Amino acid sequence: MTVSHQELGRFIRELLIAHGAAASDAAIVAEGLVWSNLRGGDGHGVSRLPRYLQMIARGEIDVKAQPRLVLDRPATFMIECDHGFGPVAAMQAAALAVSGRKSSASASA
Repeated sequence: MTVSHQELGRFIRELLIAHGAAASDAAIVAEGLVWSNLRGGDGHGVSRLPRYLQMIARGEIDVKAQPRLVLDRPATFMIECDHGFGPVAAMQAAALAVSGRKSSASASA
């Protein structure tokens, strides 16, 4: 069976939403998994989905957690993921790094 990358991403997104993830977080995770496979990084691609679902079921991934900025210094910052999806935190960190920081996360330290 052949499935387009768009259809695969939609399937992953809907599956994560069905397991309680926010639509925006599910989209980030799905895009990252498919993107990895499209670039040959199969070990970080769609093959991780069953493990993610197991981790959600066991409470190891908190689908409601949102990354938050906990430390902001002139040359560094730190984001706490609170057991949420790593790709969501990574994308927020990347956005902060290029946007002058504190624009999309609240500082709590």
